Amino acid sequence: MNQGATCQVNSLVEAAEALEARGNIERALKKYAHALEVLLTDAASSEPQDSIFRKSVAQKAEKYAARAMELKTCVESKRKETKEIGYGKSTKASGSTTVSGDSHDMDPEALEEMLKQSTLTPIGNVTMADVVGHNELKMRVKEAIVLPFVFPELYTGQGQPRAALMFGPPGNGKTTIAKAAAHAANAASNEGCQKVQFFSVSCTDLTSAYVGESGKRVKAFFSMIRKNKPCLVFIDELEAIFSARLAQECQSTLQAKSELLVQMNTEREDNDSVFFLGATNVPHMLDKAFVRRFQKLFYLGMPWHEHRLAILEKCLKLYPNSIVQVERKKIASFTRGYSGADIARLVSEAGLFPVRKVYTASHFTKTRIIVRCTNKACQKWHPCHDSAPGAVAVTYIELDKDSVCKPKVTYYDLLASLSKLGKTVTPESLTPYVDFCKEFSLEVDEPYAPDIAEAKTH
Repeated sequence: MNQGATCQVNSLVEAAEALEARGNIERALKKYAHALEVLLTDAASSEPQDSIFRKSVAQKAEKYAARAMELKTCVESKRKETKEIGYGKSTKASGSTTVSGDSHDMDPEALEEMLKQSTLTPIGNVTMADVVGHNELKMRVKEAIVLPFVFPELYTGQGQPRAALMFGPPGNGKTTIAKAAAHAANAASNEGCQKVQFFSVSCTDLTSAYVGESGKRVKAFFSMIRKNKPCLVFIDELEAIFSARLAQECQSTLQAKSELLVQMNTEREDNDSVFFLGATNVPHMLDKAFVRRFQKLFYLGMPWHEHRLAILEKCLKLYPNSIVQVERKKIASFTRGYSGADIARLVSEAGLFPVRKVYTASHFTKTRIIVRCTNKACQKWHPCHDSAPGAVAVTYIELDKDSVCKPKVTYYDLLASLSKLGKTVTPESLTPYVDFCKEFSLEVDEPYAPDIAEAKTH
């Protein structure tokens, strides 16, 4: 298999497993089906390979097909159990909205309502301040996405941006920036004006296994968002929808992509209050015609030293710790080439060390501590070595839980986490972003070149 197809299959399977874990069986089924389709399409178009390759493809196809059949059986049994008759009826449970029925039997209005329920996302309290670094990019996103909602009279003419694409290594804040942009646009809307709505779209929302249904879904989705403007449409993992078109692709997928091209071009010409914000980790896999539909291209690079320090300090606020500033700067230096998500994972792992110290300790000693809320001193049990002064042979289970003091996260806990967790972005994986920027005549942010040098020397 070619590398692009392998990445797409792995991405679809991971998304399917995540959806399945959250109980979203129908969407997980579609993800598995799409992964199987990509796998078989690529295998059919590849040059003849050896028996090991064919066996590997067959095993993967059998695995995905078996899981898809299991989920399909589960979905069908649930539909038989439901008491409601008909299509397009919605049910709410545990604060989430799901839609029952098959879209191929729906009338246009019911299909639009189904798409609205599955893509309309509540606007949270995420702000641009929650994104560390990328100051210039945040300003440019505000100009391209937020201000047109606030001052529409200043953004007139056919040349104004209606779509922006964020790309870069994973784990550096693309999704967070999208949520922050929606929050900022909604909060800054003029009084008396209609609030901005936020739609988060995935590949499964716009594609269907039925012939001709994908184009119908795309058309219905764009019709729906026009009725709900002003709105911001966020499309994450763009490569699942906007990947390069291939002659070997199934007709429904090609139809969906063609309809997307037409609809996005129409939106740009209509100049309505509908804005698109896309995000991808693999911009080189996108169809060039789709890339041209995004008037603004934003690169989110790896965090610099001061940004890694700021991310580290922000994450450490969640845990009581005894790490001084000098030690924090050392950790920021040690994490060259780490993404923001890598650093968050590092701190999360370090936060487990005090927990392990408590429940594995065989000896505890009384320690005097100051309670912050009351500013009063009290005695608490603290895990210790068996030779420590005042050590008592006792376990956590035998103690009163309120009388035990969990140790703070230390510098050595972070070092231990560093020895276990590596970075997920390699220097070689940064090269395609440089090539993409050159292809579209983009200026790469200044921190980019030093990041590659830092990663290679780490």
